[in-house]
This record gives sequence, C-alpha cells and structure tokens, in this order.
Amino acid sequence: MLLSNLTKNPTITDKIIKLNVQKAGDLCESERAIDQLTEVFVKGVDSLYNKNANYHFLASAFADISTTTEGVKYFVSRASFDGEVPITKVMVFSEYPELIRRGGVASSIKNVCFDLEAHERLLHELNILPYILLPLCGNDEYDENDMDGMPDEVQFLGDDKKIETDPALRNSLLEALILLCTKRSSREYLREKKVYSILRQLHLKETNQQALEAIDRLVQFLMNEEEPVAAGKQFDEHGNYVPNAQNSASGANSTSNISVIDEFEEI
Repeated sequence: MLLSNLTKNPTITDKIIKLNVQKAGDLCESERAIDQLTEVFVKGVDSLYNKNANYHFLASAFADISTTTEGVKYFVSRASFDGEVPITKVMVFSEYPELIRRGGVASSIKNVCFDLEAHERLLHELNILPYILLPLCGNDEYDENDMDGMPDEVQFLGDDKKIETDPALRNSLLEALILLCTKRSSREYLREKKVYSILRQLHLKETNQQALEAIDRLVQFLMNEEEPVAAGKQFDEHGNYVPNAQNSASGANSTSNISVIDEFEEI
C-alpha cells in the first residue's frame, strides 16, 4: 500500500522504472526493480509467494507507472530476462475478485492504450481485447451472426457470469476501447470481433451516465461508415486520427477522464 501511495509522485515513479536491485533468485532473474514487482504481483496472488501478503496494491502502483511515457514503454515491451511483455502478465487479472487488484489492472490497460503505435501489437499479438471485454460481458446469449468473429474468450460464458459491478472500472475499460478506435485499422478489427454486439447488450443494463455516453460514442465509431479524410480534421493519409501530443500517455491520469476522447467526435 505504501508503494501505491508513493507512485503518485512522478519523480518516484521514474526512479522505480530505472532502479536496479539485487536479483531475487526465487522470483525472477532480473535486476530491474520493476520486473521484480511485476513478477511478485503475479506469483504472489492469493498469498502464494508470501503467506502474509497478496500484493493487490501493486496494481495501483502499476496504474500510476503506466501514466508515464517510460512506464507505458515498459509495459508494452518484451522483458529481457524472460521475453514476456509485462502488460500480458497484468491484464489477466481484469476480472479478479479483489477490487483493488482488478481496478489497478483496468487503469493500466487503459493507460497503455494511449500508445497509438502499440495498438496493432496490443490487439493482434498481445490479445488485449478479451481482457477489456470480459468484465463488460454478462450471461447474454447471442445469435450465430453476432458470435461469428467474437473472441473465443467471450463466447459461451456461464449463467453466473456477471458484469463488472464498479462503474469507474467499466468506464476505464470503455475508455480503453475508445482509444483503440483512434486508428481505422483498429476500428475495423473491433468490428470484426463483434464488439458492437457486446456493447449493445451492455447498453441495455448500464445505469451509469458516463458509461452510457462512452457506449454511445463507441457505437458511433463502430457502426458509422468510414468517411474520406475530412478537411480540418487531424488525420493522416491512412484515415487515422492523430491526437494532440499533450494527450499522450505522459499526460494521462489513471483516474481522470481522457481529454483525447473529446477530440475525435466525428470520424
């Protein structure tokens, strides 16, 4: 818990990312403190590494660390000691029963989505989409057309499947999807994966106004026909939206609304 409070200070966050410490042989073969923190977060769940600790509050620290450019770079890059990408170790806890753990994970997922250049890897190579969608899914039944193309992980969920109960977490995950709509290629991928069908069902049950507005925004992005590049809009030659530099991950806050969302009202 102490570390999750300290990482609210950007200076300390920067030091943690750069800090080297003595290897913990039973934990991992890396001297980087951030690698060891990620490993103990995974291996220490349910007090399996230390019977007196569960390390849930490390998720909050990761949420803070991932608001920085270097933090995002760490989470989406392969670690030298095991070749794994740290965000893939963290994102699997997006439905963990403990609110502190899954809350920090949801914010971390959202924050790495600020890296526009990482979107293709996040979606195709790292398979982040199911871990965004699963907390937004209930026990809904879909017809064959809706399910055709859906990620395997969100198909045929049990009768006891519940939607994330915390509205702040639902909003974080919806904001991650909005960020992933920045590029045309990503929007097309979300369409192929039938994200609209899941949002349609979520909209029927959602009561939080901010979440409802985010769902409406997403539906517009996914259901509207792609238009040619519009005059006065910040698009590149491929039809991808280019947000202002100040809205990059270095300026993001894991607990605040995303200002970049308001910049691409029409695509």
